[in-house]
Amino acid sequence: MISILETISTDTFLGICFWDQAEDKQIREDLEVVAWPKSAPDMITKAVRTASGYYAFHHLPGLQSIKLSPSSAPATPLNSRPFFVAVKDLADRFLPLQFQVTLPLPYRGLYKPDVEQGAKVYLFSAPSRASKVGMATVRGCLIDKTTKIPATFALIKIKENDRTRYGLSDSRGCFSIMFPYPSFKTKMQNGSSNIHPNQQTWTLTVSTKYSPTLAANLSEDALPTLSDIMNQIDADIYYTEDKFVESMSVTLQYDQTLILRTGKQSTLELQPK
Repeated sequence: MISILETISTDTFLGICFWDQAEDKQIREDLEVVAWPKSAPDMITKAVRTASGYYAFHHLPGLQSIKLSPSSAPATPLNSRPFFVAVKDLADRFLPLQFQVTLPLPYRGLYKPDVEQGAKVYLFSAPSRASKVGMATVRGCLIDKTTKIPATFALIKIKENDRTRYGLSDSRGCFSIMFPYPSFKTKMQNGSSNIHPNQQTWTLTVSTKYSPTLAANLSEDALPTLSDIMNQIDADIYYTEDKFVESMSVTLQYDQTLILRTGKQSTLELQPK
């Protein structure tokens, strides 16, 4: 028989659940997460990983005078403070990410970056992440059409029916997006119902957002915030050297990595609108 001798409840100013978009599961290990006040970048605090795999900040500079309790009222502009949070994957599965959050949160529980996705902070797969059996993989390296330099921090969106997946290019302009294969078709266009898995194909729609000034305005090794990444301008995609579209239709085939390219080039060229 097990007796509970004591229970301990600890309040935290910020708790974060990081999520793997590819496998649709929580990222529990091998993350280094830090935070600092926007006004004091040298005052860095490291998060503690909880037993549930969340990353928590129990103490943060400038918030010592604020007491948390279940009955705490939402933060007001007078006592709220902006912080930056940065996450790095020590196992090189995901790209580093940085975002801004205002504390204390105006609600109890884990940080919610978006109403639709709830308390999940999605990380972008690193280009070096190995493909997994049963997972679709889309890769590519993006080049700025005008400058011919890597399109760093470009946001790639891949849509299949009503599902949208996101990828982010690294300092070399390279990206990787992984996701479970869509539902298999039961019949081919000719009416045949005997479809081998390797005959399965799906149409994907690719679009991008890219602002060259985003990387140009950052100091060396600095990261843009997630909001800066998401708010970039739309970019045209060159499917040949002289023809472009706002969104490009491509065919994904089962058990084959899809590489996005401009014509016969090894890279995909972008040009912001």
